[in-house]
Amino acid sequence: MASKSRVPPPVSLPETPEPEPEIGPETARLFQAHAEEVWRFLKYLGVRKDDLPDACQEVFLVAHRKLPEFRGEASSRTWLYGISLRVAKAWRRRKLMVPLGDLERSVAPLQEVERERRDTHELLCWALDSISEAQREVFVLHEIEELPMMEVARRVECGLFTAYSRLRLARRALKRALAEKGVKG
Repeated sequence: MASKSRVPPPVSLPETPEPEPEIGPETARLFQAHAEEVWRFLKYLGVRKDDLPDACQEVFLVAHRKLPEFRGEASSRTWLYGISLRVAKAWRRRKLMVPLGDLERSVAPLQEVERERRDTHELLCWALDSISEAQREVFVLHEIEELPMMEVARRVECGLFTAYSRLRLARRALKRALAEKGVKG
């Protein structure tokens, strides 16, 4: 009896996932020392609330990969801010930004102080969204993160006078944007 030879169907092997990078003590120390600052910085650079955990994780993954190249010419905080600037730019490009005024929200009643704080924060984020990215970076680093202007200029890779010019333009643009909303200052 002639047997029909059957070719077995191709077997698909499960793909081997990329091994997770081993997180060493130096990366863990960076995270412990700076995660909160990086989170806040990303928020003020315009990363949406829902994207903050992923963006923050991305900053520390990049830092982990680049740690062998870190020469210590700047503080680790400054180095992480530089990474955060690039990550925030990428996240802002990837995500569609929805103007806050167009969102309808139903928020459970909050205490008056908390509501005012949140309103102020949203107004600041709206105003920061209205200025150029270069001005925003300088403003956030100097006014919110309180870095000295020499450090700001180094972080954003521009001259000191250029950094001061961007700060002046940012302040002027923010004042104009806030005046549109009826905020005096």
